[in-house]
Amino acid sequence: MMPRRRKALGAVLLGWALGVGAAHADLALLDAWIPESPPGSRILAGYLTLENSGGEDRSLVKVASPHFARVEMHRTVIADDVARMEVQSRLDIPAGARLEMRPGGYHLMLVEPVTRMERGMQVEVTLEFDDRSALTHAVEVRSHHGVGPHHHQH
Repeated sequence: MMPRRRKALGAVLLGWALGVGAAHADLALLDAWIPESPPGSRILAGYLTLENSGGEDRSLVKVASPHFARVEMHRTVIADDVARMEVQSRLDIPAGARLEMRPGGYHLMLVEPVTRMERGMQVEVTLEFDDRSALTHAVEVRSHHGVGPHHHQH
């Protein structure tokens, strides 16, 4: 009787693990990057695209990185020709759709880097979702030339 219980428990745990993995597999992180920073920069932006190929809506609820004191999710809003940043507590990724973070729109606000971000570096970032799953990814630091205005400077 004991071996059956172990097998049953193992099957339940395996099914749970596969279920979590399947939900996580529906999200893909594409083209994540950070512009290299000028000397002395205390605030940078990060950009990425999240693709939800699953059948359920998902939400990004937190972003963290050991390379920054904190990471916030922001949206650039232009009112009366003035750009301002609005903190976002969550960013929705509808089923079968993409969430694009790019200059002038949604972006990550990277606060107080522990070191200067230079082209070619790989920076670890962890994205946490509404189902408590997480995705850790190495984000490339790229040249800031051609990025457009540095809208992330406050």
